Amino acid sequence: MVSELIDSARTELLLVSYASYPPASLSAALASAATRGVEVTLLLEQQADNPKFTGSTGFSRLPVTRLSWPAHQREPGAALHAKIIVVDRRVALIGSANLTGHAFEKNFECGILLRDADSARAIAGHIDSLRDIGVLAVAA
Repeated sequence: MVSELIDSARTELLLVSYASYPPASLSAALASAATRGVEVTLLLEQQADNPKFTGSTGFSRLPVTRLSWPAHQREPGAALHAKIIVVDRRVALIGSANLTGHAFEKNFECGILLRDADSARAIAGHIDSLRDIGVLAVAA
């Protein structure tokens, strides 16, 4: 379902996840979206901001905007644990699955698909607001 959502993106795509060990199908879908001119934004947990974190690889070669939740903006021990996908501010998927092969192919995960533009806009707008006030930052 996630690859199909990504394939449906025409203008923008937001992905938020704790862990990211993407399967080849997800990496290919994101690369295709970026090639189509879709503005892809990734907000992923990073070890630089959470020293206990060790769960992220992939996406390094994609032309995307990378956001971070800097250590100085969070309580000690806090983790970026949300799992969100928003497509064109019209569809949102909120669930338990990280961007990993295990989450997509093996684990028992749960998610809610919202085909409601008002909700999708509100979710993406919240991330925009957090970036605008400096809680989130554009990663280097």
